[in-house]
Amino acid sequence: MDGIIGLDYQNLEIMKHWNKVKSSPKGVIKLIKANKINKEFGNGKGIFDISFEIKRGEVFGFIGPNGAGKSTTIRHLMGFVKPDSGTMSINNIDCIEKSHEFKSNVGYLPGEIVFPRGLSAKDMLNLQEDLHKIKNSERKEQLIKRFDLDVNVPIKKMSKGMKQKLAIILTFMCSPEILILDEPSSGLDPLMQRELIKLLEEEKAKGHTIFLSSHIFDEIEDVADRICIIKKGKIVREGTMDEIFENQKSYLIVRSDDEIEIDNNIKMHKKNNAYHFLIENNENDILRLLSKYDIKSIEIEKEHLKTLFENLYNKEDLNV
Repeated sequence: MDGIIGLDYQNLEIMKHWNKVKSSPKGVIKLIKANKINKEFGNGKGIFDISFEIKRGEVFGFIGPNGAGKSTTIRHLMGFVKPDSGTMSINNIDCIEKSHEFKSNVGYLPGEIVFPRGLSAKDMLNLQEDLHKIKNSERKEQLIKRFDLDVNVPIKKMSKGMKQKLAIILTFMCSPEILILDEPSSGLDPLMQRELIKLLEEEKAKGHTIFLSSHIFDEIEDVADRICIIKKGKIVREGTMDEIFENQKSYLIVRSDDEIEIDNNIKMHKKNNAYHFLIENNENDILRLLSKYDIKSIEIEKEHLKTLFENLYNKEDLNV
């Protein structure tokens, strides 16, 4: 098992190092760094020239379809895989040679969760408390209630969603300062997905640093400060949310029983019994056109991250 959270501090010098970084001015420290990481598995598979930096308190969204290299990158960060070349560090601690030194302060939720056999959720939660010497169970109990988990069920009888909720509770109950989450909403129903987003927003408000790998775009769009898109093992786009949405399109969505005639000067298409007018500083022209018709409803809709991602991912210049 990769582990949900790392082991306890065993070295006073490690604690001193971590506290020194914590006391530095906010916004200065880059807690997570990757520099030209390469790992090839053959047949063109692997990750290639992966570089990024994540500041303290930042939420970094890592986006890509299955097989793009998200989990492989994360396993390098956690020190489970050694790269062919390149360096990675968390809190200036080398991820490859010294990962044991930072795992106590990293909440890691793997994409594929494997629990020890023969235990219940309660057993796992108690084990986590013992490993991290947690004396106050209030945080654990709050999370159990929040995610509606029956802790007495044997893990082997749990559904995928129940196991995911248990993994989330194990990850967050220790209040780690750095969270590395690989598809954290996998297997959750929509209600629990929203609850997870709320939890991520709370962790962000606390100034915790989050590396969030996901294909659930609501998660990324709601909490990420910056996103990175990976395709076939290579980073193809990175930027702040403002930069990514710089060319975001907006549409005027109109519903009418009338057949609205096409104006060649206005870009429009029909979808789901509604007329979608592309807004290009031409609102007055659109409204003049619509004044001729009986309008049932009208609203403005902006492109979501999912649409922007699909457009970026399918562009020829991103074919790598």
